[in-house]
Amino acid sequence: MSSPGIDRPLFGAAQFARFVGESAKVTLKLPQDGRRRLQGGILRVEGDTVVFALDGAEFAVPVANIDKARLVPDWVALGLAPAQDKSGRDLRPGKQKKAAGKAGKAHPTNMAATSGSSDAE
Repeated sequence: MSSPGIDRPLFGAAQFARFVGESAKVTLKLPQDGRRRLQGGILRVEGDTVVFALDGAEFAVPVANIDKARLVPDWVALGLAPAQDKSGRDLRPGKQKKAAGKAGKAHPTNMAATSGSSDAE
């Protein structure tokens, strides 16, 4: 038997409650407020109703009206997608420092290797 993966399907209120704070992609059985599909953060579960953060507002959906639901992986948090600010700098923790550190370390190492080969001749 395999694991459900990082984009695991969600069934029932208990599973939604377990993943409060995560983002989910949901397809509804019947349209609600003109929507059949939605993607938003799981805010809380109230009985048999899941409340999502959707477009800056709360959107409550009865569990009975949810046809399909899957977690949406946070690729940046998993380190599988670049996190960049407007100038294109990498925002992942420690990445900026390591890149600067590697550049600083690479130069003296290359100089030492160059000077070492000059001494050898």
